[in-house]
Amino acid sequence: MRSICFHPLVPDAPRWSFVWPVYDEALALPESWSRLVRAADALGESWECVAVDDGSRDGSVAWLAKLARDDDRMRVLGDGTNRGKGAALRAGVHAARGARVVTMDVDLSTDLELLPRVAERLAAGGRFLYGDRRHPDSALLVRQPALRENLGRGFAWLARQLCIPGVRDGTCGFKAFEAAAGRALHSRTHSDGWAHDVELFAAALELGIPAEPLPVRWSHRPGSKVRVPAAVLEAGADLWRIRARRMRGGYR
Repeated sequence: MRSICFHPLVPDAPRWSFVWPVYDEALALPESWSRLVRAADALGESWECVAVDDGSRDGSVAWLAKLARDDDRMRVLGDGTNRGKGAALRAGVHAARGARVVTMDVDLSTDLELLPRVAERLAAGGRFLYGDRRHPDSALLVRQPALRENLGRGFAWLARQLCIPGVRDGTCGFKAFEAAAGRALHSRTHSDGWAHDVELFAAALELGIPAEPLPVRWSHRPGSKVRVPAAVLEAGADLWRIRARRMRGGYR
């Protein structure tokens, strides 16, 4: 995925990189950017946001382009092709320049009050942290519709049985990495869809990189572009491929 160069890259690498996979998010982007700026500035360290457009058909790219011209903390990637969330995340993580990389959904369903805790755990030597909605200390402020939630739980259960034992919630969009670990894990993923998240954990298990769950405050945001039943079926097939790849040692 080539970069859309709306501004030259500055030579000094930021401390943090926040990666957004963007697909038809024009309505969410302004508020989400404001929330990200407040939370990221509160960390007191330099940062950037790498937005990877995944073939948006609404005004997302135009809005991001204007923002990137006005604020050099925004970088935009994409060539107009829809490849899937997994492909967008791979491109964003590999383009990120920060020593700490955080991936998140554009709707910010995971409350960014979590960032100071992320900073603390990464400073203590954490390499792969993930939001865990099933954690005893997590709070689900707005739940998903019943069908969507039940399908998600079923997929998480199947993923545990087949590929990633012990991981309660592999599909929460919020994940944080020490940069080298993030690149190593993302470079070993193959799925462009939902199963991309599961592959991150499969690769971490094979490479011996501990995955540390973090409690989150999480709210369902209406307007998701994911057609869940179809996505679950596709991802279910991917789980068998991930299992087979793990058995062959393919993530090492």
